[in-house]
Amino acid sequence: MNKKYQLGQLRRVIENPDITSGLYLIDTVLDDKEIEKYIKELDGCAYLKLSLLPPKDSSVFEMFVIGLIYKFNNQTLKEMMRPLLSDTQKRDNVLLTILIDIMKNHIERRTILHLEGEKDLSSFLHEDLCKLKASLDYSLHPIIIINKPKHAIGIKKDPNINIITFEKNYFMKKRTEKVHISYKHDDVHKDAILAIKKGLEENHIPYSIDEYDLQYRDNIDDYEKEIGSSDIVIMFVTSGYFKSIECMFEMTQIFKSGNIKERVFPVVDMGEFERNDDSLKNIKSFWNEERNKKIDDIRQSILQPVTSGIEKIDGILNTIDDLWNFLCRHNSGNYEKLIENDAKLLMEEIKKYLYPEFAPDIENFTPTTATKPTETRVITQNGNKSLYIEKNIGKIIIS
Repeated sequence: MNKKYQLGQLRRVIENPDITSGLYLIDTVLDDKEIEKYIKELDGCAYLKLSLLPPKDSSVFEMFVIGLIYKFNNQTLKEMMRPLLSDTQKRDNVLLTILIDIMKNHIERRTILHLEGEKDLSSFLHEDLCKLKASLDYSLHPIIIINKPKHAIGIKKDPNINIITFEKNYFMKKRTEKVHISYKHDDVHKDAILAIKKGLEENHIPYSIDEYDLQYRDNIDDYEKEIGSSDIVIMFVTSGYFKSIECMFEMTQIFKSGNIKERVFPVVDMGEFERNDDSLKNIKSFWNEERNKKIDDIRQSILQPVTSGIEKIDGILNTIDDLWNFLCRHNSGNYEKLIENDAKLLMEEIKKYLYPEFAPDIENFTPTTATKPTETRVITQNGNKSLYIEKNIGKIIIS
């Protein structure tokens, strides 16, 4: 399944309008055949493939240029290659001239040049990489040269090469881009939280949860605000959630950031609370009582206003209607079904959001008759005599 996601990452790199001409080492679990097949199926770019071979009497770079020449059925380019086949002291000039001519006069559209074979771009000398990169500036169209690293011991870094690693969190570099989990710690739902974590890990979906990301001396309020502003939130709503000031503060931050329908994935097991007006009144009464307790404590000088939490409670009371409408008017699914099999169903929904290119195309779906059930026998008789027919599976009309 991870290969599917990395194919999606490859597509983002290739189709990204901000990606400029350049040399790219793609560190990925995809093999060269998978990369080739996928790029060929994409629209909007030309595809060239070239093998980098180990040299004997020349260099990997020279063999690359010679191979590139033969990708174009052009006699002038072949004539330009002749000096390379003889001893010459101006090989650098010849190589650069050939490359500039190819990039300037023979690349007619956005092009992906896919290098495969035993060697990779890091096998080129620094000076040769400079020539290759400089030649790309002469093209009127973007030229993206990609290559998988072929060295088992690290990647030789060169400023001319861009290294892109397709890791599970390649497109989730900021913590707010991870899936965050808003939940109330309790023993009853401990297994459900474990199932969700396992599901995220098995599907290589980066996530943030307080037990990992809230470190010693970290500010709790800051982390709760981070949950609220994250791109994707699993909101695990339980009866204890409604009575936890930390959870409900996270809830206010989530609603404050908006876009609830798209980025919030609810998991709901409300226990004593039913989805009706009476339960909403009970929750509001609870927080109004908590607010009054805080005010009494301040009056008795037990608490200072700055630490009383009244502002948080006011935010809860102002937002609770929005939460309740979301829980009551949007289908949150079956709790047991969502968390079974390491939260498989929940993971599928999250993956549709994260990787829309792999979601089923329901809009253009055309049903087949492969699994069409056998029709029951239907007989229409327009006469006065009865008739018996064996083994009929279709429709029969008798006039």
